[in-house]
Amino acid sequence: MEYNDLKYAMESNKAVHYMNNQKVDEIPFLAEVMHKALEELRHRRKYIVFGCLHCGTLGTSLQPLERCKGCDLVDFCSADCRKKQWKYHKALCKQFPVTNGRNVHFYNEEFDCKTKGPNSPKQCTLLNKRLLRAQEKDTYLRYLFIWRRICLVCKGAIPENVPDCECSCVSYCSTECKKMNRGRPDKGHQKMCKSMKTIAQISSFYRNYDSKNIPSITFGTVKNIYKPMKSLDVDHIHLSIKKKLGKDNKWVDAMTGIMSERLAYPMAIFFVLQELSDIPLKTEGLPFYKATNLTIHISHRHPVLDSSVWEYFLHCLPKLKQLNIVFVSPDMFVTEQNLQAFQPLNFCSNVDLKLERCHNCVARNRIITYSVISMHYHMYFSSENYIEPDIVAIYDVKHEMMDNLDEDSDSNCFDSINSMTYDRETLLVLVDSSKNNLKDTVDDLVLASHHQLDVILDPKPNKLAGFNSTRQFNNTPETVHVACLKKEVEIIDGISLFSLLNPDLADMDLDPMTLEYMYYSDNW
Repeated sequence: MEYNDLKYAMESNKAVHYMNNQKVDEIPFLAEVMHKALEELRHRRKYIVFGCLHCGTLGTSLQPLERCKGCDLVDFCSADCRKKQWKYHKALCKQFPVTNGRNVHFYNEEFDCKTKGPNSPKQCTLLNKRLLRAQEKDTYLRYLFIWRRICLVCKGAIPENVPDCECSCVSYCSTECKKMNRGRPDKGHQKMCKSMKTIAQISSFYRNYDSKNIPSITFGTVKNIYKPMKSLDVDHIHLSIKKKLGKDNKWVDAMTGIMSERLAYPMAIFFVLQELSDIPLKTEGLPFYKATNLTIHISHRHPVLDSSVWEYFLHCLPKLKQLNIVFVSPDMFVTEQNLQAFQPLNFCSNVDLKLERCHNCVARNRIITYSVISMHYHMYFSSENYIEPDIVAIYDVKHEMMDNLDEDSDSNCFDSINSMTYDRETLLVLVDSSKNNLKDTVDDLVLASHHQLDVILDPKPNKLAGFNSTRQFNNTPETVHVACLKKEVEIIDGISLFSLLNPDLADMDLDPMTLEYMYYSDNW
């Protein structure tokens, strides 16, 4: 497809197709995604409490960073970084100066209603307005004010000679406060410290390097037989990276986090299929581990286009010859309209985009096809490009459903759900970071759908989630949860609709369970 034709297809809501035996540079759409991902990363600034504001370098006990004396909000690793960043930082520094040895977070956190001065209710209200205005000007500042530059325990000011937590994301004013936090019954911050440290390392890595420095996810050959997975083998990922980079490379943990969280995207679907391993799929009427052809539709505004993670999915199913992935979302491509609405495609989820082939898969003629479609699912369902799926997966269901509601029509979401569950053999997989969000969504769908939906997998933690704190559909350190729905067998006065559609069964007195068996058997 030529570039002009491709651009027309994107603007006219037509599908863009490609396979994993092509090169990224040969597909203009993917080349553009890669370019925009790198550009976005260069301008993205995630604030890390113990990281250099300019280059993202993390401080250590041996090489601590130097705090900005003007605002006490940011750090620098060197005078050179301070000089390069000053023209961007000076406005913020002058707007929120240190007062009486305390930074702006201290006054915003606690104030005494009886006192007057900088921490009075009136002044704190004005301060909050200034903070909000500052955040609106630069999205980076949201991170700056999320990780507050005050003691996690007593909310006091931070002396310069006391280092922050090892995770580079929270602060303590003294070693006593740090010990107090560790001594809490719920372990306080310690429960999240390791994951937050990995987040900081990943952010620092992306501030210093691009995708060329990330090794491919290569796990050898295809498995000889299908074996259920109890957990994502993060240790194996870690060891393989160590072999490529060397055990002393400081980015090993960051790259392990990047790879395992990216693998968790397809493995959420794999986990659900594994839990429902005996249910036959639509295309071939076989369980997923026996299928040779599998089609998955994914509804999410941040698709993972990197083929290496889907290659891993393919490797886990030795009988599978072709995997068809269709990404469907109304905000799939960046336009002037959704840029202004701050809803562009998150290109950074594809910064390490690859279309590399496993030599063993090539020898066995195993391929993955991709389609990228920018429209609501129910519109795609009615289009000429529609391909019937075995599975439809919705990631971050609470937000994805809300994104499908607009001012012109509040039915887009439920029209799409009805289209997704039109065929009784199609599995609807739901993924969300919050179990409560997922449970509420499942209940809403069961009540609102035109079809009778059966919950065949109640919300439960995904054991194949791996490291999930930086995943695009999960911005918390919670375990990702999954659920699965399916269209029920519709019964009219005790008679299945299947029997009404088949004259041979119309006069037979069969119970629904027998009809269900006949429907899935070769005799149907």
